[in-house]
Amino acid sequence: MKKIALAFLLITLAAPSWGQDGSIFPQGSSFGVIPFDGSTPAADFSGFIDRETLRSVMITELPKAGAKELFAGMQQPANLATQGITAETIETLEIAGMPALRIKGTQEAQGLPAFPKCILLVEGDASTGLISAQMPMDTNGNACDLIQGVVQRAKQSLEEQVAGLPFRVQSIGNMRIADTLGGSALMLSKAVAGSGNKPMMIISHSLGAQQSVPGAEQRMLISMQMLDGITNYYDYAIETSYEVNIDNAPGTAILATATEVDSERKVRLVQWVRFASDGNIRLLAESDRDAFRDHFADFQTVRDGLRAN
Repeated sequence: MKKIALAFLLITLAAPSWGQDGSIFPQGSSFGVIPFDGSTPAADFSGFIDRETLRSVMITELPKAGAKELFAGMQQPANLATQGITAETIETLEIAGMPALRIKGTQEAQGLPAFPKCILLVEGDASTGLISAQMPMDTNGNACDLIQGVVQRAKQSLEEQVAGLPFRVQSIGNMRIADTLGGSALMLSKAVAGSGNKPMMIISHSLGAQQSVPGAEQRMLISMQMLDGITNYYDYAIETSYEVNIDNAPGTAILATATEVDSERKVRLVQWVRFASDGNIRLLAESDRDAFRDHFADFQTVRDGLRAN
């Protein structure tokens, strides 16, 4: 969890804004596109969707740092395969004056047949845009045709970025905003006098609908897999896990200890996951192991103030 200090402001979700060529910028995004025919702004992710045909374009904004490494990694078919993506073509090009990488292919997910997929990376002035398009399986057509009129604008203010998130937080206790990530996550931190390590919390939305909410046993299994997939830590030890209601939806809670990879720092973690048909919301918080009790009330305050848009 990177420690970045900014200011916090709660703001309600606002409408997308228009560019000069018919392109639309989802709220809080530095990248815009011309919506494809039949699409409207999506309510549960940053982008556009045709609810009848289930075609969609999702726009994710990534930090500028590491762009070259990201471009290089995405050009490796083996790396794409780990995400279930089979690349038919990988090409470098320039779009609106920005270096770009376009990947056309298919993707498999959750054991379902492959569906047409297109991924476009564009390196903007202050951030990197990851624009992905997909079509239902057994659809004839090129998913890359859904991505048109890509443009960039000046990086949005923190307030606008927070407004574009697919959830709201009504109270954050003694914590403060650190950053937003990818248009779908919020990072919070807490200053602690005399300590170089700040308690951190990340709230992230899975940005995708699911056919049904998993049952209790499956919810806990998914949550355990989420925690185990965090590469910042090792030597996990689960202390307790239980079911919990989060914003009127079923959820899970897991408390664990672990060791941070880079620093060998001993930490305690709490992970809450809210499950819903329009996408899951995950809250992950950590602090030094011996100070965790001092910060847990603030973590709970954030959880209790979570509201899905």
